[in-house]
Amino acid sequence: MPEMVNDILRPEIERLIKDKDFAALKATTADMKTHDLAELLGLLGGEDMAVVFRLLPKDLAAETLGNLEIEQQEELVSMMSSERLSAILNDMAPDERTELLEELPGEMAQRLLNTLRGEQRVIAQRLLAYPEDSVGRLMTPEYLAVQDDWTIDHVAEHIRAAGAEKETLQVIYVVDARWKLLGTLSLEQIVLAEPAERVADVM
Repeated sequence: MPEMVNDILRPEIERLIKDKDFAALKATTADMKTHDLAELLGLLGGEDMAVVFRLLPKDLAAETLGNLEIEQQEELVSMMSSERLSAILNDMAPDERTELLEELPGEMAQRLLNTLRGEQRVIAQRLLAYPEDSVGRLMTPEYLAVQDDWTIDHVAEHIRAAGAEKETLQVIYVVDARWKLLGTLSLEQIVLAEPAERVADVM
């Protein structure tokens, strides 16, 4: 099969994508094994990879996503709608889904975790093995996070805009640009600080 993918199937797939013959494209990939599909998607890359992936049945897409390299997973996740991602992630094997969430950047993992249904989200949170200093331990839509280089005035605006949807505002989590947990802020600290002060200097 690898030789077929490299020498025959890939050019045919690329031709079908170029011709926008999605019915034939769907039929061509429908009976492929997940390992072969993952290999094909990796060879295509970019928008062509996303086109083929979007045409896969939900269960096949879930299995295939788990077989892709992390870079390819990230690329696909960034191109997918939340609705489609939710359907696929809820069908993924818990161990493969956990591995995906652990490898993705924090903000992207947060987005994916929030698309899971109740029971599946509980399972994912239970299986996640984030280190203690990672915001992954706190992955829930019920907390509020701010970045360490924000001003207190920016933080106040963020609280007013997003705080109503959060379960608690007693603790504000401070993260860096990669969503690594750096520390916390209390509402008292925010109220007493000068508007132009930086979060990193106050927390």
